[in-house]
Amino acid sequence: MQLFTLILITIISVGANFFNLVIIYNSPALWPINNCLLTALTITDFLTGLIVMPCAISALLQGSDAILCKIQGFLVTLFNGASLVMATAVSVDRCSAVYNPYNYLSDLRASRYAISIAAV
Repeated sequence: MQLFTLILITIISVGANFFNLVIIYNSPALWPINNCLLTALTITDFLTGLIVMPCAISALLQGSDAILCKIQGFLVTLFNGASLVMATAVSVDRCSAVYNPYNYLSDLRASRYAISIAAV
């Protein structure tokens, strides 16, 4: 039952995030610079479902293989940490847009977003 649940979560995660990426790519209204953090969050979650979840499933199937468990633990920490940091960056960005809406649009800089994404 646990294996079936993990496979179902993987399929839904990869499919939904791929759908989001296709929508972002096909909708020019979603291309402004202030949406690049949301796009980076979608990419991070897509890679989590594509790389981490199959590794977790294979670790579950293999049993007590120490090397595979260490790799899986590293990947889970890496990708989930990156996803959490990206979600925090999106929250801070949206909070600044709500708190200071008049200066927010004038303070939009591609370099600021590039540094935020590269820091992750």
